Amino acid sequence: DSKRKEKITADTDAKREAAEKKKEKEIKGLLKTLGTHTGKLFGTDIPQSGIPVFKENDQGFGVQMSVKPLTKKHKEGSVPTKASHKIYDKLDLRRMSGGASYYIRGHLLNHNLGGPGSWNNLTPLSREGNHQHESQVESVVKAAVNSGAIVEYVVDAPTAPRGDITALKHQFNNSSDSDKATKINIATLEDYVPRAMTCEVYLLDKKPGNSYERKQQLLNQSVMNPVERTAESYFLSGTEPFEPVQLNSGDTTEYMRLAKVDAGFSETKANELAKFIQKRETNFGSYEIFVKEVTGAGILTADTINRWKNSGYLSLRFV
Repeated sequence: DSKRKEKITADTDAKREAAEKKKEKEIKGLLKTLGTHTGKLFGTDIPQSGIPVFKENDQGFGVQMSVKPLTKKHKEGSVPTKASHKIYDKLDLRRMSGGASYYIRGHLLNHNLGGPGSWNNLTPLSREGNHQHESQVESVVKAAVNSGAIVEYVVDAPTAPRGDITALKHQFNNSSDSDKATKINIATLEDYVPRAMTCEVYLLDKKPGNSYERKQQLLNQSVMNPVERTAESYFLSGTEPFEPVQLNSGDTTEYMRLAKVDAGFSETKANELAKFIQKRETNFGSYEIFVKEVTGAGILTADTINRWKNSGYLSLRFV
């Protein structure tokens, strides 16, 4: 668990990716060792998995799952249901800037671990949240179970009011967006989207009478479920995809397209950025350099640039 919770520190995307790969390799090595130990402890006497227990909230989303024991002898799981859901169907109108769905029907108990695709085992996860859940937790649990480990697995996905809806409504109402009413409704319903999930995994010892007790904590991980909460980050199905702005163009008109997704971006700023890049003459080769130089010149903040980049609004294609 200490290896899984170890923080990655790197000052560039390339270094961070290399550090992540190194960390994952180390975790896989630990799990391989775990498989050897569990094989000695249990041999081929692996019990059937217990029946998962689910708790859902008043909105019909899963908020808690526990299963003890969980082993590789589990029932077959299933992919998420396509059945209608009064809240998720409205949340699902939200799209990424390129048109892909913003939310995923996320399993609390992964279907490869026997989790059903019913709503009591599903919660709305952003694409990034779903990725983090798989990489930080589900991959580890699947590896442990497939190695022969007998575990207890607990997932909590609570929801709570976000507290920023008044400010967000103000952003929408001050815009000329014809879809603002629909987007405000989506933003309001996002109170039912978990901000994070807490996942715990324990290795179990088998006791007389087919009972089990916790031997060692394998994992205790808080998984963030990031949701962008700015008016310009909301797109709807059927909305024409936003073509990324070419940062190396040095063209004021090209930069002014950002005003369509960020009402705070002015023509003055577009002119400043164009003149700065024209003076530079050579293309930016990385976002790190772009952020450093443009923020150093006082044209834009790092938060603004990173928000645009993460929303898919920017491109560093050479021109």
